[in-house]
Amino acid sequence: MAHFQQNEFVRILTTTLPEYFSGVRVLEVGSWSLHGSVREYFSQCDYIGADIAVGPGVDLICQGQDIDKPTNTFDVVMSCECFEHNRFWLETFVNM
Repeated sequence: MAHFQQNEFVRILTTTLPEYFSGVRVLEVGSWSLHGSVREYFSQCDYIGADIAVGPGVDLICQGQDIDKPTNTFDVVMSCECFEHNRFWLETFVNM
């Protein structure tokens, strides 16, 4: 997560919605970690990070719009680093 504002937003979420940050199934779209990741905010979770290339924090290499998992596979699906780089952002959002 590259930006202070994103980091602060997720930190606030952990205090207002703590039930979504522990013991849940998480998909992060755009998970390649350059300056940190939202992954650090989740504890004891089944966590999958998806991105378009191999890199730190990437467990699944796939375009966001092409992730093919059944409905209700994840309790939390989030993205803090993808939409501004993805020309298929709407398709990715709908798929999430």
